[in-house]
Amino acid sequence: MIIVLIIICAVGVLLLLSQGKKKADTLDRMETRMDKMAAASGVSTGLEPSEEVKLLAGKGEYILALKAYRTQTGADLERAKKIVDPLMKR
Repeated sequence: MIIVLIIICAVGVLLLLSQGKKKADTLDRMETRMDKMAAASGVSTGLEPSEEVKLLAGKGEYILALKAYRTQTGADLERAKKIVDPLMKR
């Protein structure tokens, strides 16, 4: 009986985790679409990289550029990487 309860609990946890991932993916897609719409309309999102972030990325200071961007915008690490990574490739 205990084994059955453990299995049911494990399945429940896995279902909750998968729903959280789906919601995060949906939110990420929505955020990307909003960024594209803002860029197309010329509206500032306030999340553009500052000159400091661009300078740090240009010097190859990836970690410092990420930290500066996150401090300035309040963005999470994933979002900061999406902004700073293209700057590093220039």
